[in-house]
Amino acid sequence: MVKTKEHLDKLIRIGGHSGRYDYMRLDMNENPTGLPEEFIERVKNKITPSFLATYPEVTRIKKKLADYLGVKENNLAIANGSDSEIKYIFEAFVNPSDKILMVNPTFEMYPVYTEMYQGIPLLVDYDSEMQVSFDEFYEKAHFADIIVILNPNNPIGTIFSHEQIECVIKVAQENDALVVIDEAYHYFYAGTCLDLAIKYDNVLLLRTFSKLCSLAACRVGFAVGNEKLIEYVSKVQPTYDVNAFAILFVESLLDNIEVIDGLIAEEKIGREYLSKKLAAEKIPHNQSESNYIFINCEDKVAELEKELEGQGILIKTYSKPLLKNFIRVTTGRKEVMDKFCEVFIPLYHSLLN
Repeated sequence: MVKTKEHLDKLIRIGGHSGRYDYMRLDMNENPTGLPEEFIERVKNKITPSFLATYPEVTRIKKKLADYLGVKENNLAIANGSDSEIKYIFEAFVNPSDKILMVNPTFEMYPVYTEMYQGIPLLVDYDSEMQVSFDEFYEKAHFADIIVILNPNNPIGTIFSHEQIECVIKVAQENDALVVIDEAYHYFYAGTCLDLAIKYDNVLLLRTFSKLCSLAACRVGFAVGNEKLIEYVSKVQPTYDVNAFAILFVESLLDNIEVIDGLIAEEKIGREYLSKKLAAEKIPHNQSESNYIFINCEDKVAELEKELEGQGILIKTYSKPLLKNFIRVTTGRKEVMDKFCEVFIPLYHSLLN
């Protein structure tokens, strides 16, 4: 028998979802409609035999991204999705028995990588009102080696303020701890801690092109931080981590920022529309600071999920006690939200009233 790492025997992984192409996909916070068709066609026309025959290069995209963000190129690391960037951070900075501070629940890959790299989770739980105590988080930050802040958080779209996060960074700096600020949902929330990632030498900020920018299939994410931190993250990355198609699409987006602006406006209109429709029907829901809404469906979650799937709509459900009575619905263009409401609202009333 081949010798393996014993701690991985207990690590439980759930494979990626499949069979989703023929559905209205409101379960994983992708853009339900994606990029404009004419934009995609323009990018496709740039794919030539020479393009396909050449190894991918990140030089141009790094310069364009640095200019867009207002940072230096050596403050950037670009990876095959932000979840890969998270893995590289753990690989570069986490030692066995390091304490990893995070709220609970949070994006599932943080607990997974904590276990994978033999860290010790230091958790601050949400309460029954779906709120998390910053005071408790701040106190536990004094004992952490790595501090993870998703802003807004996933799956519950709450935020810490810029001032609160800076307080945590200062505590971490005193203890030589790293702060990871995950802004995967940045475009749906006006605030950012990008300035803190440049100001302090113990901060790495993560973003992705998978959500609002509608490039989940391409897998592109990036980290922003101090030059030395970026150097360490880059050391553990594969040589050609990001494929050329992904680079081409991101580069084209950065050359056409108005496309991103249009996506932001569409999602905001759709999210507000869905919230108003639910409110008008007296359906209890939580509007987050991100591109999804939680809807309280009491003990009818399983039935609703099955019925919606039968009508071609996927939504997110949870096994955790705090969230077991809720479904999460990805928000997008108003037309998509309207189609969802046409199916969901009568179904909700028939099951719960």
